[in-house]
Amino acid sequence: MRKPSKVKKPPYVNAEAQAFVQAAMEFSLERDMESALECIQSALEILPTDPQLLYLSGSAKYMIGDDEGAVEDLDRTIELDHKNVSAYTYRGMAKIGLGQHWEGIKDLNTAIRLDPKNHLAYFHRADAYQYNKKGEIFGPGSELGKAIADYDWAIKLNPKNPDYWYCRGRAKAHLEGFKPEIILSDYEKALELDKNHARAYFGIGTYKAEQGEYAEAIENLTKSIDLDSTFPLAVSNRGMAKKLSGDYEGALIDFDKAIEMEPDNALFWFHRGSLKGCIDRIPYEEEIADLNKALELTPDEPEIYFIRGMAKWNHRRYAEAIEDFEKELEFRQNNSSTFYYLANSKGKIGKYTIEERLRDYDRAAELECEIPDCYIERGFLRLELKQYPGALEDAHRFLKLRTNDLLGFVMEIRVDYNTGNPKFALKAIDKALAIDPTYEWGLK
Repeated sequence: MRKPSKVKKPPYVNAEAQAFVQAAMEFSLERDMESALECIQSALEILPTDPQLLYLSGSAKYMIGDDEGAVEDLDRTIELDHKNVSAYTYRGMAKIGLGQHWEGIKDLNTAIRLDPKNHLAYFHRADAYQYNKKGEIFGPGSELGKAIADYDWAIKLNPKNPDYWYCRGRAKAHLEGFKPEIILSDYEKALELDKNHARAYFGIGTYKAEQGEYAEAIENLTKSIDLDSTFPLAVSNRGMAKKLSGDYEGALIDFDKAIEMEPDNALFWFHRGSLKGCIDRIPYEEEIADLNKALELTPDEPEIYFIRGMAKWNHRRYAEAIEDFEKELEFRQNNSSTFYYLANSKGKIGKYTIEERLRDYDRAAELECEIPDCYIERGFLRLELKQYPGALEDAHRFLKLRTNDLLGFVMEIRVDYNTGNPKFALKAIDKALAIDPTYEWGLK
């Protein structure tokens, strides 16, 4: 349930309605919003067109998570009282809860115009700015700069609210350019105001994990979970920190728990599936089953297709891997690794032409692929086609990524040999023999 706000008790001519409102206020102070709403509904039966009662009903519905009902009541409130700042504020908040972020922003804009000191409106408008038009939080197109500016205003108007500090820190963590100490200072301020602020520990733990400080990440995420055992993302993020620190079994326990808490969260299935690929005792079928479930929940997420494709590639199911890599490319075309593994898989099953494989290697190289084998494999294909300058370029790119690797010098030797440059070939042979004195072709 959302936190109830302080509402002034309005005077009513009707004594019975007044009594219901008084009871509702008392329930509200006890955070029993369901009972408070029942009292307000009873008052509305007596005064069905009273704008303040409609507002109280709408705000109470918002607090118990009934966003649709809240919008309906607040629509009627605003029809009767178009200058009701709180009604615009709560309707905007409810619309954001329904995923109507830009419509919610419009209401919050109105609330701020009517009351420039409305810190609650600034705070929730900041939340809305963190979503893009697809409804993805922190996704491409989200306006984090505007969100942080609104959090600044909310904090300026009400600096004692720890949620405002936590949320600003979270937004900063997702926007490049903020130093770690600036981000962490917002989380720490939230804890200064509320030492039991579970989300602040969550923010610190998540950020520490991103910085590679896994022990501190796990410590802070554990504190968050101890304070709020109902927050599955904290459990999942702790699982990720454990995985990255090498504690696969501990990570598996956390992912199991996160899925138990929120079984419709594709991210949790994805994390557990990718983890299972790291644990030898877990069969391939279980790894794939989790990734299949993640795709069932979010069928347009390219990263899941890539990871499932890699799982199939690792188990030499190259034809199936190709299907996943090609499906991934329907959603994104900027992952160089996808083009490399697609080209490599095509070579493994042997039914694709050199030209078809080269197109994928070329695309991987254009995207600055950092997998050294991309260049050595393309180089050998170019050798087959007698594209010697290109093969030599690939040898150099390979050796730049993997210095003093015999294969790179072998490529140079073959290019120089085939292009009639024995002087350069001998230099490359000397380098190859320095790495492997038994290199047979060099000795010949």
